[in-house]
Amino acid sequence: MKVKIQVLLTVVLLSAYASYSQNLPQIGAQVWIEPGDTDEEIDHWFKMLADHEMKTGRLFIMWNYVEPQSGEWDFSLYDKAFVAAEKYGVSIIATLTTNRRPAHRGDFYQLHGTIIESTKERLNESKRYIDKVVNHWKDHPALESWMLTNEAQQSSHFHPLALERYREWLSQKYKSIDQLNQQWSTWFSSFEEIEPSEAWEKRGYWNWEPAFLDWHTFWQNHLAWWLEWIASKVRVYDKKTDIHAHTGGITGNLAALSYDLPSWQNFTNTLGASIHPSWHFGLFERDQFPLAVSFCNELMRSASSPNPYWVTELQGGQNIFSGGAYPLTPTEQDIAQWTWVSIANNADKVVYWILNNRSKGFEVNEWSMLDFKGNPNERLKAAGQIANIISSNKDLFKETEKYSAPITILISLETMTHELYSPDNARLARSQDAHIISVYSYYQTFLEMGIPVNLKHINDFDWDEKSNHLAVIPHAMMLTENQADKIEQFVEKGNQLLVSGLTGMVDETSKSWVQYQWPLAEVIGAEFIDCRLIADSLSVSMQKPEMELPGVNWMGEIKPNSATVIGYHEERIAATENNFGNGRAIFIPTTLGLAAWTGSNEPLAGFLSFQYNDLLSDVPIRFKKKQNKAIIQTLRSGDKYIAVITNGSRNTLSADLEMWKSFEVRQICGPESALMDLTVHLGNMETIVLVLE
Repeated sequence: MKVKIQVLLTVVLLSAYASYSQNLPQIGAQVWIEPGDTDEEIDHWFKMLADHEMKTGRLFIMWNYVEPQSGEWDFSLYDKAFVAAEKYGVSIIATLTTNRRPAHRGDFYQLHGTIIESTKERLNESKRYIDKVVNHWKDHPALESWMLTNEAQQSSHFHPLALERYREWLSQKYKSIDQLNQQWSTWFSSFEEIEPSEAWEKRGYWNWEPAFLDWHTFWQNHLAWWLEWIASKVRVYDKKTDIHAHTGGITGNLAALSYDLPSWQNFTNTLGASIHPSWHFGLFERDQFPLAVSFCNELMRSASSPNPYWVTELQGGQNIFSGGAYPLTPTEQDIAQWTWVSIANNADKVVYWILNNRSKGFEVNEWSMLDFKGNPNERLKAAGQIANIISSNKDLFKETEKYSAPITILISLETMTHELYSPDNARLARSQDAHIISVYSYYQTFLEMGIPVNLKHINDFDWDEKSNHLAVIPHAMMLTENQADKIEQFVEKGNQLLVSGLTGMVDETSKSWVQYQWPLAEVIGAEFIDCRLIADSLSVSMQKPEMELPGVNWMGEIKPNSATVIGYHEERIAATENNFGNGRAIFIPTTLGLAAWTGSNEPLAGFLSFQYNDLLSDVPIRFKKKQNKAIIQTLRSGDKYIAVITNGSRNTLSADLEMWKSFEVRQICGPESALMDLTVHLGNMETIVLVLE
């Protein structure tokens, strides 16, 4: 009889998991478990998740805890968590910790970390850990996903394993040592002779840059290789459970932590990111946090596509000693904004860090969505209300997709790698964040107009499949010849291109393009003939439309061939428009994005609205005019739309909306009376969710 009851219970629980896996966005949280936690505490934590409609729980499978003595494996601590998860119908994301061994294997003082294994010997030890952990839980009904590591990231290091792989990587790239010597200005007799140099790691005024670029580009490959290595070992024993990888902070220069995110699609089912405003939002003001959350979501959605993506960690609690630029305690309004913005970007999961207070360590008494006595605080209640709204509207939130206008802002990983070579303490326009801030600025401007747009790595963009689409390339100094060829074909087919800043000045080896044959010359219909440092602020006198368009620092000069002049800086040509094939390209060689970021983005919004209004006619819902620090993100659900409108500002928002056709509009979340006719009224940090049907 006991066996039959257990089988029946398992079937019921599997049905519970299935009911939450039909493409409904899920809310969840990390459950932090340590030796000494009682069965009752662990059971209570998973009950708290279930009581708040949070059907996902994440666990760290700490190597320190499962191999307390060398060769002795004890899984009982986490077995209790799996039992509780199964009891309450919560699915488990199990995080592997291969890169932080127990003290008896030589890793002292830390419980977990992010550093890639440094030797082959360490890899072999890690394989043993993976074998044991995966085999123990691979068939458990509560297991949903394996997470390859926590916050995969890595700046470069001269590790033995990395150097061995680097020499092999160089031999595949250059084919012969003579070709490498010619590119690097070196005199090695073989690839095996190459030893680490300070010139690989940091800028030297007279140093030759290609070796620096190769080293940092390799590390993007090396991080992806290491994650794929872990995934391959998991797949030896478990061929059915999903595999997930997620990043640490993805605001700022992506090359600094070796992120080539689209390459991670090759060995994962889902990608994700940690989004901790207290750590990651140093480039943003407090009233830009919804924008920053949206940016992180859109970047991961793009990198993971066509697979789903998650917000793998979202700050759920307070900082005491932790946190970087913005230590804070999220409010209920923050939780609502960050979660709804993530859902509106089509996140498959939003997982908070963390459910319960850690009892020791650096983050002791921090980050929790429970109070010190284990009771729900206002943040957990707010998250539970969102989960309940989703659960109560299954037909609406099932099978949604992100709505975006036919506009993509392109991100250049090559440029960000090049920018790591920037001088220390450089002004913004020549800093290592200049390109990504330019991207942020265009993204913010479109969203404040109520226009959801796409972000994409330039090498991950589908140039061939677009029709009547706008690609924006803001201040991407480094372009490859292949990228330039794709851009040219894209415009020739009938698409549009907006290029600003010093885009395309050098190739991927940092060799000048503009002194020789600028690869964008034909599509732009002009030559990029000079560049001047003018001032911290400058303006381009535009003719289409008639306006002053601000820039920062650099002012490029253009010599048109087939292009039409549409703007001047003083007497020099500073903006052109060119019809090329069936498409159109505009070139303005000053950092428009940086000017809009550090000053007002109203002029940039006016320019974009004038030039690209034909691409905006089918936007389901938007602001009638740009709103400062307010954004709209939209989901499509069959023939309906779900619009999330947030007010990041501490000021009251009163904004008129417009729709491309007559919809019936109803509100499913947000303050009462926030919508009157087609005017939305939101107080400080408030959010409203509308359904258009």
